[in-house]
Amino acid sequence: MPNPARIAVLLDYQNVWLVGHAQYGRGCETFQGVPEPAKLADLIASRRDVPSKVTAIGVFRGRPDPRHEPRPASANDKQAQNWERDPRLRMFRRPLTYRGWPPVRPAPGTRYNPPIENGVDVALAVELVRLSLKEQARFEALVVFSSDTDLRPGP
Repeated sequence: MPNPARIAVLLDYQNVWLVGHAQYGRGCETFQGVPEPAKLADLIASRRDVPSKVTAIGVFRGRPDPRHEPRPASANDKQAQNWERDPRLRMFRRPLTYRGWPPVRPAPGTRYNPPIENGVDVALAVELVRLSLKEQARFEALVVFSSDTDLRPGP
């Protein structure tokens, strides 16, 4: 029997969480239904048409600033520590950008500007190119798990 195909799975975590929560998280609190990157990657490998083995996982996400959001920052750090126990997994975290912080109760009819991610998609794209050029890794497939349309190849 031939060796399984080596694959890498790159997850845009916020997109994966948002789509999953929209599909399956109705009625759940926002902190529930947290995706497990290694389990998702292994599931993807198990559903391929050819026998496959995940040898690299990249998780790309924003990281809250503990000065502004201590509890979410702590939860983010704990998740990263747990997930990185898997030797295949590497975290790529970018600091969230805070505009107009701290939040105040907006006046009626005005919008609250939540913190935003910057550079996560670029980091994912750079890692995708890096892995595709890495000779010793030799992946048969690189899987990008995201709902962003700007990561699609051009026509």
